[in-house]
Amino acid sequence: MEHIEKFLKSSLVLLCFVSGLTYCKREIDPNIDPLQDGTLRIVSIAFPSLEDNSIVIDQKNHLVRVKLPALLPKQMIPKIVLTPNASIWGGMTNVRENYSNGLGFFLADSVFLPLVKRDDTLSTNPVVTYYFIPEATGPLTMGEVTHPLDYELYNDNNDAIWIPFSNLYGNKIPASFILKNRATGQEFSLKKEAMLKGVDQMTNHLGVYPNRISTLVPGTYDLIILDSQGKIFKVPQPVNVKIGPAYLEYSRIYFGHEVAAGANLNLHGYNLFEGHIALDLTDNTGKTVKLNNLVFENTGHHIIVPISSNLKPGQYILRMFQDGKWNELCYRVNIFKDEKKVSFIGTIGDTFAPCTLLKPIKIVKQKETFFTYTQIEAGTPRLKLVSKADNKEVFYGKVKPHTGGVDPPTVTLPKQVKLGLYTAYLEIIDDSGKLVSESIPCSQLINVIE
Repeated sequence: MEHIEKFLKSSLVLLCFVSGLTYCKREIDPNIDPLQDGTLRIVSIAFPSLEDNSIVIDQKNHLVRVKLPALLPKQMIPKIVLTPNASIWGGMTNVRENYSNGLGFFLADSVFLPLVKRDDTLSTNPVVTYYFIPEATGPLTMGEVTHPLDYELYNDNNDAIWIPFSNLYGNKIPASFILKNRATGQEFSLKKEAMLKGVDQMTNHLGVYPNRISTLVPGTYDLIILDSQGKIFKVPQPVNVKIGPAYLEYSRIYFGHEVAAGANLNLHGYNLFEGHIALDLTDNTGKTVKLNNLVFENTGHHIIVPISSNLKPGQYILRMFQDGKWNELCYRVNIFKDEKKVSFIGTIGDTFAPCTLLKPIKIVKQKETFFTYTQIEAGTPRLKLVSKADNKEVFYGKVKPHTGGVDPPTVTLPKQVKLGLYTAYLEIIDDSGKLVSESIPCSQLINVIE
């Protein structure tokens, strides 16, 4: 029997040698395997382009040590053999997706792979966890950079500067990087948390993410990378930091910005640089006015917008243009008579960011309609509708406030409301039904339908 086992093992070795497959890997010799008690484990593992002796599995401590070449291929999906009672948590799909086609095993100093009982891949409680420890064959070395590097501020399609490196995987990620403005000498630095080892098309590249530097401005910079051993890598080509797509924050999306006539509207975002941004306001008659005398913060994160005291209270549509091009987004602005806080209507229906106030809002009678509002005074809110055909005809909609759960605030119009166009107001009444306050009218008409 013993000579048969030796023959089979010799045949396997010969097959690997003749086929030349880099995936071939012998199973662990059971005589030296310390785990013979049915424990879930990895029996063998092989990565493309890696020699058989470059992978060592420490079964006792659940460690997989992988000696890596200087440069890796883009695809490193491993072939993993497990004991019959074991499955990879999430299955092999998990390895392909969550481990970036196998390269994910080498992106950190230690990466774990959880095992669960067979056919229990959805379990959230792994039985055994193996840790992969990548080891480089040499020191971190920067590759050739032959052209200037362009980087746009806050552009999701260009959010990193990629520098080629060999022995990137298996060495510690560099400790920090510095961007030095060639014109001013100002330096910006970030720690290793702002760098990543690349995968897919950026395999064998180190990604540097300057978007974490909130005060970075357009200009020409030198890039210096410092590794964990104190070695300095100075990129030989300049980094050209350019203005990216402008963006306005709009956190009160269901209510709109708020400002008093004659006061300043403060807008926040990024890539809001002087000479590149223009703003205008459009009222509910379709009249548009350009906003002048804008004050820009030099880092492009803040604009102070003076609002004319001549503008009537009501809702307006704000638009932003970058280098003459509209960004195709609209923002509501509520302009009040003065600085006194008052209740007002936010959104009625499903159009929370309309680009015109000329189009009426359709509300179906006896059906709950999404409705937001800001209530300042104590009391019960209700929606007042005044007929455009006869202003003596007035109806009221019942408001269901938001109570903190998942159900949104709504308004429901009763059956007796006639079909047609109405002007809407938010009213607050006390317990006796007496009027406490009435808001400025909603800038869009309400079209009641069935």
